[in-house]
Amino acid sequence: MTPLVRAIFLLQQWRPHSSANDILAALGDDTVTPRDLSDALRVYVRNPRYLKAQATDADRIDVNGMPAGKVTAEQANIAKLRRKCW
Repeated sequence: MTPLVRAIFLLQQWRPHSSANDILAALGDDTVTPRDLSDALRVYVRNPRYLKAQATDADRIDVNGMPAGKVTAEQANIAKLRRKCW
C-alpha cells in the first residue's frame, strides 16, 4: 500500500479533525510524509460523506477521539456548496 493510499485509508476512519499536524503525528509512520498527508487530505475533504458531516455545530474530533471544537456556520455553508458541485 502506498503512503498516500495508507493516509487516505486512515483518514476515512476519523471524523473532522482539528489539525493536519496532529494527524501526521498520530499516524506515527515516517513513511507518510507531509506531502502524502496533504494529498490525502485533499482527497478526503472532497469526499461527499466528509462534506455532509460538516453540519453547523457538529463536533470536530482530534486524532485521539476527543472534542476539538465545533464546525462553524460558515464552514457548514462552504461544505454545502461543495456538495452541490458533486
